[in-house]
Order: sequence, then C-alpha cells, then structure tokens
Amino acid sequence: MNKLVLTAIAATTCVMTMYAQPKLTEKNIDEVIKAMTLEEKARLLVGGSNNFFGDQAAVGGEADLVAGAAGTSPAIPRLGIPATVLTDGPAGVRIDPTRKGTSLTDIITGRVNPSGRLTMTWPLAATDHPSTDGYANPQVALHKEGIYVGYRYFDTFNKEVAYPFGYGLSYTTFEFSKPKVKVSDKNVTVQVTVKNTGKVSGKEVAQVYVTAPKGNIEKPAQELKGFAKTRELLPGEQQVLTMQIPVRMLASFDEAGSQWLTDAGQYSFNIGVSSRDIRCTVNAKISRYTEKVSKALAPKETLHELKK
Repeated sequence: MNKLVLTAIAATTCVMTMYAQPKLTEKNIDEVIKAMTLEEKARLLVGGSNNFFGDQAAVGGEADLVAGAAGTSPAIPRLGIPATVLTDGPAGVRIDPTRKGTSLTDIITGRVNPSGRLTMTWPLAATDHPSTDGYANPQVALHKEGIYVGYRYFDTFNKEVAYPFGYGLSYTTFEFSKPKVKVSDKNVTVQVTVKNTGKVSGKEVAQVYVTAPKGNIEKPAQELKGFAKTRELLPGEQQVLTMQIPVRMLASFDEAGSQWLTDAGQYSFNIGVSSRDIRCTVNAKISRYTEKVSKALAPKETLHELKK
C-alpha cells in the first residue's frame, strides 16, 4: 500500500492512542486519492467519528450527503464513489470495523446485493418527530406523542419524510402477487408470492402493515405486524412467504376497561417493501378479542396526548 495512503488511513482510525494523528494538508490529499484502491476509499468513508481525512476530502468537492449520523462521512464524488446512505448506527450499516472497507466495497461494486431495511423513519429534520415538543421542560418529560411514535405518526398524519420505515435498496427488482389471508381463533396467516423480476440474484423482505376498522379506540393508519425475508432468489425465481400474526397482536390497550382489546370488523393486511410502498392488500374479518388486566400504575398527571 502507498505510504501516503497508510498515513491517510491512520488519520481516520486512530482514536485516543499514544500517537499523535498524522497531519494531512489539502495539497497532498489529491495525491493520496489517486494512489488509493476502491477498497481503501471505502475504508476512509466509514472511518469513524473522527474521520479527519474523510471530512477533508469533501473540501472542494460537492458531497452528495443523503443522510449522516453518528459521525459517518458522506459519499464523496471527489473519491469517485457513488452517493449512498452510510450510517454506523442502528438504522443503517453496522459493520465490524476491521471489515468495513471490504464490506462496503462488495456492496458498491455489486459483488454483494444488499437486502437490509431501515428500522426507523428518517425524517427531514429531527424536530419533525412530535416527541421533540415534550423535552422543553427540564423537570418533566411530556410524552405527548402517545401511540404516534415513528412511522405511526408520519404515515397517519401524511408527513413528508426523507426515507420511510422499512426502506431499502437492491440491485434487482421484485414482484408481489397472490396475497392470501386465513383467520383462525388465535392466529392470522398471511401469504404472498415474491418473484425476482430483475437480472441478478437477491433477497427481498415482505412487510405486513395492518389497518384496523374504525372502533372505540384510536389507532394509527397502519401498524407493522409481521415480516419475512426470501432466500437468495435467482432471476425469474419465486418463493411463497408465510407470516403468522397472533390475533392478540392486533389489540390495543383499552384504558377505560383495563384490557387489551381487538375490535371486531374488517381488517386490511397491506403487504409491501416499506410503510410507504405497499404492493398488494388482502382483507379479512376478525372477531372481537379481549384480555383483562389489573388496574395498576395509573398516571398521576393528566395526559394530553396527540390525537387525529
């Protein structure tokens, strides 16, 4: 490896060591970039929260930063790597630090087809979350959002987001068809056929979002109640995914009755690849379900929760 490249990588990875961080200047950054392999560039992009070189490399180049969190660096055109979403937090790529460069290179070059999905909604701004209003009081944290946490809020109130809950990318495409639903006393079984309609192999995640009928309890527009992932499907190959949802999972807490309650009625089972990308829907009638609990830990303060 080029000696100057080693210096640059060291600048991005040494954290609280007995050695001082190497000094890099704008003058020799371009020399380093020219000498680097794609894997070395990838390693710099995920170097950590003290990524000195990654930050410096963005100077003079228009960084197409799609999203950044926990000290991650943007995808930088100056390095010749396509723009992408790189995070080192719970909502994105979390890779063994010793394998970051290799893993990222495999994804960027298409050697590996990614199939991960976001486990939270990425808002346009942190203040878009309704919970941020409850932290102005240093004495009391008021959780005014109530049931409208994460995608339940953004989808119910039709708020624009950067990336929806469950979002992910792939180098291939998938078709969803033949949705089925079967209801028993204790479970709801949802099936869907997933077919790889692209030109490369890959995996897909089917997500089931349930919309409840209008009842006495306020409910979000939809809630994730099940999901399943295909095996590696070759182009043209298909697989039937089966997801089992306990009827109890459809219940909401009825404060007045001190019970878990599933209202009777017509439920919609929306199957998609994110909370904002539904591919097919199937409906089923569900009977009323209740589960009594003892009344305990009643709030001492009057709650002013967000309502539709």
